[in-house]
Amino acid sequence: MQNIAVSLMGWRLYKERYGKGADAFERELEESRRYSGERLKQLQSERFVSMARLAINHSPHYRDWANSQGISAKDIRSLEDIQRFPVLTKEEVRDAPERFVLGGEPAAKKLIKLHTSGTTGTPLTIYCSPQDRTKHYAFFTRLRVEYGLTRRSKRATLFGRVIMLSDQNYPPFWRYDAVGRNLLMSSYHLNEGNLGYYYRKLATYQPDEIFAYPSSIVPIAQYINSRDLPRLKLKLLMTTAEPLFPYQRQALEQAFDAPVVNQYGCTEMAFFATQKNDECMKLEPEHGVAEVLVDTGLVMRQGIGDLVVTGLVNRNMPMLRYCVGDTVQIELSDHSNARYQKITSLTGRTDELLYKKDGTPVGRLDPIFKGDFNIKAAQIVQFANGDLELIVEPDSSFTEGNGSDLVTELRKRIGPGIGVELITNRKIEKTKSGKFRAVVSELSYDRV
Repeated sequence: MQNIAVSLMGWRLYKERYGKGADAFERELEESRRYSGERLKQLQSERFVSMARLAINHSPHYRDWANSQGISAKDIRSLEDIQRFPVLTKEEVRDAPERFVLGGEPAAKKLIKLHTSGTTGTPLTIYCSPQDRTKHYAFFTRLRVEYGLTRRSKRATLFGRVIMLSDQNYPPFWRYDAVGRNLLMSSYHLNEGNLGYYYRKLATYQPDEIFAYPSSIVPIAQYINSRDLPRLKLKLLMTTAEPLFPYQRQALEQAFDAPVVNQYGCTEMAFFATQKNDECMKLEPEHGVAEVLVDTGLVMRQGIGDLVVTGLVNRNMPMLRYCVGDTVQIELSDHSNARYQKITSLTGRTDELLYKKDGTPVGRLDPIFKGDFNIKAAQIVQFANGDLELIVEPDSSFTEGNGSDLVTELRKRIGPGIGVELITNRKIEKTKSGKFRAVVSELSYDRV
């Protein structure tokens, strides 16, 4: 009965992802894959102009802003005119999401309503049409096609969906969507006693791909590796929604005979990026325009600061120069014909950074966990007084020296005057949406 319910939901999602226009969108993206860097810049500029003019003419928020600035839609002629627009904050969207919709509140009632997970505050409401959603998923299709996957390929997913009672202590810990050919596996039952069930189910099910939170699939990989079990062969293992740390990628590559790709995006559908192997993360130019809000308050095409994006996919709720809440380092290629902007560093949400004693934010935390520290997972908590807890879930080979080395690596980055306590006997809790937070901070500073 539950599998039938899951399959009905799968049918709705399948129509949403591969609905009207899907074939055309996919052909369009296959064609633009072959574009030169210069042609892509031209395409990006054309789509920005179209999106910005739509916003000024039909979105209450941007219409009022344009009127106050004496700007008309015809004044927007190229991507250079993006500089006319102010940075858009989450608070502005959260307070009045309908004002960003073309046609305002009456039009919003006819659209799909999405919600961000809200792990650090009140969730945002995002509106889009079925066609917007289908176009967004065409980017996933283009990525999956690279690895020989189709719409009907078998997959297994491990996300934050609640598909069974949390206190269930016996298998199955999964449900099957027959329409999407998707084995939905619970992220809330991955304790040591159950991991063998997950492994054996994946081994018999033999999915073509796995799509998962890192914190959900890595424990299965560590179970495989610690017992020297046969690797599971896939066409693709894709992670999303959380940082993928080097020790996690290493565990996945050891346990699965598959390419590992980390996808980075947001519910707002404002950008789409992927990291393959150990290369830098690449932003897809057809999906959005990326900028960086640096410490001086300037918005630049490259540098270190808060990620600012202008989505080119959701044409029913334009969000221009939207500040995502993540801190990144973006680089432009020296080659004039390069296709991509590159994210060379992703340090997570601005409200999930650590701070030194003097208030300096400390990013780039993943190097702390490079090397063989014999850990399953780790989380850093910073309290309001600035002190830290380094919570580690050790594996069977973890030693006191491993713990000391981790604390040393953390102290190298946080500086003097901050207390650090190592905790090795506490399980790291996930958020209500099933996600894992590498950094939890009760401390904040005004950075702008």
